[in-house]
Amino acid sequence: EKRSATMAELVNNEPVLETKENEPETKNEPQEEEETGPFVNLITQDGDSFTVSRDIVMISELIKTMIDESLGEDDDPQEIPLPNLKSNVLVKVIEFCKYYHKDKMATIPRPIKYGLQVADVVQDWYGEYVDALVNNKEFEMLFDLVLAANYLDIKSLLDLASATIGLLIMNKTPDQIRETLGLDEEFSPEMHEQLMQEMKWSTEPAVPRPGPGEKKLIFD
Repeated sequence: EKRSATMAELVNNEPVLETKENEPETKNEPQEEEETGPFVNLITQDGDSFTVSRDIVMISELIKTMIDESLGEDDDPQEIPLPNLKSNVLVKVIEFCKYYHKDKMATIPRPIKYGLQVADVVQDWYGEYVDALVNNKEFEMLFDLVLAANYLDIKSLLDLASATIGLLIMNKTPDQIRETLGLDEEFSPEMHEQLMQEMKWSTEPAVPRPGPGEKKLIFD
């Protein structure tokens, strides 16, 4: 049975990963590529249809199971219903998939060392993707991306969004979390207890953030 990583696991677990020491991140952004067929039409709960290259969305394990491999470039795009997704969320998911198709995201280390941000452990584009949501206080979209990535089974997007939320609420009480995320409602006692159980407090001193060209990216 598939099990999605929790925010606590993303921040606190420590699997052994091979690190490329002092690897300079890519200076040149991947060039925009013209999409090629076969294509699929992704249908949201709003009834909107988004046409995208089949290869680009194969990062989704769910969509991969729904693909009709017998269809080719000369066939009409296959319609794939995604009733759990709103259109504005799917737009952000497709944006992620298109870039990932050109430049696979580095693996997010677990834990991310205290003092670092997600942008310090992935390529610039991915950091900017989530930083824009945080800076604009689009926390609802950030949570929606976690749900969408879990639904579509896109591990890299799930890791990126979950780690971003995890660092936002790390070392905070439930009341501080509510204030940080701009939540009007009080946490229920059950949610309060869950947050206190899941989010660990770092006792290590903060590490300095890397300067230009100093990121240590991890690739599977």
